[in-house]
Amino acid sequence: MLDRMRHTPIVTLLVILLVSGCTTSQEIQRPNSATQYVIGCWAASGWKSCSDKANELCPHGYSNKSINTGFIRNELTSWCKEAPWMEWHQPGLVE
Repeated sequence: MLDRMRHTPIVTLLVILLVSGCTTSQEIQRPNSATQYVIGCWAASGWKSCSDKANELCPHGYSNKSINTGFIRNELTSWCKEAPWMEWHQPGLVE
């Protein structure tokens, strides 16, 4: 009984981490001034945590460049869309 109780906090922490949908992001500045993000999230949490992070990083929307599904980690590579009034100021913006 004591042995089981000793491992309970560790197991609880692992479950919380897996369910919480920890996400990471890396910003990449492209030569044409476009902003691209690589967003990683736990596969166990589904794609919602990745798309929530993309929405947070790209308030004017985003376009997916690539989506990679893994056993442990999902990865979303996205371009941020500019505000509608900014699009004509940046010729060559690639989506």
